Amino acid sequence: MLFRSVEQAWNEPLILGAMVAMIYLVTRGRPNWAVVCLGAALVTKQYAWIVVPFAAYWKPFGWRRTAVACLGGAVFMLPWAVADWHAFSEGSIVSLIQTSGATGAHGSTALFLHYFTLSIAAITTRHGHEVPVVLTVAVTAVIGVLALRRLPRNAYGFALGTAATLAAFDLFSTHSFFNQWWLVTCLVTVAVACAPELVGADDRLGVFSGREPSTLKSGRRLGG
Repeated sequence: MLFRSVEQAWNEPLILGAMVAMIYLVTRGRPNWAVVCLGAALVTKQYAWIVVPFAAYWKPFGWRRTAVACLGGAVFMLPWAVADWHAFSEGSIVSLIQTSGATGAHGSTALFLHYFTLSIAAITTRHGHEVPVVLTVAVTAVIGVLALRRLPRNAYGFALGTAATLAAFDLFSTHSFFNQWWLVTCLVTVAVACAPELVGADDRLGVFSGREPSTLKSGRRLGG
């Protein structure tokens, strides 16, 4: 499946790799290096920004490191925004939230996108009933808030909360295809691998328990 995603030039493997590397670095007591991974994920695809609140809420990583990663991502994208804001906003923001489905495709590609978008919004749109953008945003926000409130502030909650919120967005977006759902499935798998009951009781770094790691020596000034 990973080969298929690379063959199709999907961005999702890059997001997944960045998030797994982020978890690994925090696990190894190097959360400041994990900032680079989060920043890389944020500049890879628009909806990767869904991970931001969960990164900020994850105790060993914290909101300060999350803010640095967001700032780095914004600075990285700034040249394109300054060069042509209209093209940047249309291609990166408006096209993602529009309710009329994917545009710019022709022939068999357009036909495929019309019938095989994997979401409730796409199905209703094909029958002449568009899902309002505000509903997509509202459902995504509600699921995100519930995940933040109910899931533990550890690696498990970080991965599973991101997966649940992304799934909510995909379910009500007209641009949800197999690659987006592939990422959701992979994040759930990562969450299962990080589940406290599976990793055992030896949690000196506090990554899985959610407590402040006692052995964390580097970058305490950036801690959240």
